Amino acid sequence: MILSILLLSCGGDISGSSTKGIPDSSNSTSYSEVDDNNYGSWEEEDVDSFSILEEISDTSNKAKIEKLKSSLMSSIEGNDVLTFSQLIASSESVIDEEFMDYNGSKGVNNLLHVICNTEGIDGGNFLKVVLSNNRSKFIDMVHKYSSEGLFPADLAVKVGNSSALKVFVEEKLIYVDEGLSMDFFKSNIKLLVDNGKGDIFDLVNEVYKRSNEDNPFIEWELFRKKDKYKKDPIYYAVLNGDVRMVEYLISRRVSLFENYGSSVYGFRKFILDVLEKSSASKEAKSKIKAMIKEAKKKKWHKQSVFYTVSEE
Repeated sequence: MILSILLLSCGGDISGSSTKGIPDSSNSTSYSEVDDNNYGSWEEEDVDSFSILEEISDTSNKAKIEKLKSSLMSSIEGNDVLTFSQLIASSESVIDEEFMDYNGSKGVNNLLHVICNTEGIDGGNFLKVVLSNNRSKFIDMVHKYSSEGLFPADLAVKVGNSSALKVFVEEKLIYVDEGLSMDFFKSNIKLLVDNGKGDIFDLVNEVYKRSNEDNPFIEWELFRKKDKYKKDPIYYAVLNGDVRMVEYLISRRVSLFENYGSSVYGFRKFILDVLEKSSASKEAKSKIKAMIKEAKKKKWHKQSVFYTVSEE
């Protein structure tokens, strides 16, 4: 009371006391008054979490597929049919995957191309696994070209994968130029003879005969086919001095009267002339010469038609 009297007596005003340092609530903005719209909604500004999850899922799935493909390749190259079968069973969709640049075959290859283009394996059993899992897809793949324009069966011919080729033949899935290229086969005649692949010749002949059922003289025609150098299988077998292959081809009724010289310039070169150029041993040459002379006495070498194998 005394203090108040003194202030009043001095002309002071109680209401005019300093308020410095004390916030004026009348001028401050309350958090409750902030307009959320000034900052935009969370949904508009933030990244869609579902998109992130999908992207992660896709990336993870791609990695799994690549790992699965790598495991498939390893099982094929290791001739491990059991592991291959288990991998296919775990994800049948891998059958549709593409494989790039495999074993010299550049570009895109399907799974059958890979199997058929692998040397030293039982390709037939691998093909049977795929066939048993999805027959319709298997048949479709049999008739698909690789990036190099080759069917799976063409690659089986090239690498001598007879067990793989046998599956196609026994299932009657391929015909000339419908699953098997005759031009490609002819381009590999020398390679097949050099490697002694009589089993491949026989399998291709089955396809050739089935594709030409209306021709009564088709039985052994395939064995007289020539490559772009105008050379047939017996030419290469004799030049190699391969007694076993010569014997095999003679049993398949090859022609022993072909002129490998130039008819234009009158240059004649028959099979015994080819034998003279061979680097084979004297013993091998002697055996081959005897087989050729004996075969020329057979009836089928004096006729233009092809007799059945039982005829002499």
